[in-house]
Amino acid sequence: MKRPNIPSMDEIETMLQDINDMEEAIAELKNRLKEMPSKMSNEIHDQEERISAARYLYWMVQEIPGTTISEGFLYANLYEMTKAIGTATGVIQCDRCSNPMVFRSRSHFKETISKMERSKKKGYFIYAEGYKVLCDLCWKEIQKTRHEQYETQKAKENSRLHELITMPYREYLRTPEWQGRRRQHLQSSSYRCQLCNSKDVILNVHHRTYERRGREYYKDLITLCEDCHKTFHQQRKLAGI
Repeated sequence: MKRPNIPSMDEIETMLQDINDMEEAIAELKNRLKEMPSKMSNEIHDQEERISAARYLYWMVQEIPGTTISEGFLYANLYEMTKAIGTATGVIQCDRCSNPMVFRSRSHFKETISKMERSKKKGYFIYAEGYKVLCDLCWKEIQKTRHEQYETQKAKENSRLHELITMPYREYLRTPEWQGRRRQHLQSSSYRCQLCNSKDVILNVHHRTYERRGREYYKDLITLCEDCHKTFHQQRKLAGI
């Protein structure tokens, strides 16, 4: 394949080489970063100071693997180190109760920071209630409130559905629920009779079954022009349906 012999092609190749050099430099820096805990171990000898420094590295410099900090700096396994340094508190406050968040794992901490950054950039809240970050207790309380609200709404819907099912049919046809469902079906049928395909005529939405009154499926209804509707009521059947 022939290479285009033009200045822009030379520029492209130079850019690619620069990218490769930068990637190699980044890889080298990452390797050096992993060596830093061992270097720090020669600079801090007091055990309390070492634990304090390990705490900072573990929570605030997440680019360094936890095992590198524990083994290269504290000469302990990861479990022993996390037990010694404890949880991270006081860095971020809960939006709901304003108490300091408690982070028990790096992933939880990193996820929370990421949520805050995303919501700040895009200008939206993570939670529907208007919060970006929540402590465990507030999250549980919100979940409980949501569940209670759901159960209350479900009870209201079931009560209303019972009313729709048991009220006289003519009264049901005047309800906003039926009027909305009727408009929806007319729109779905493109405002045509679903038997003769007539358009620009008076249309009725007929129940093919009353089994699900109040929560009708599309298949429970059919759009009919007045002639087809009249034929049905006269013959009690429609050909082809």
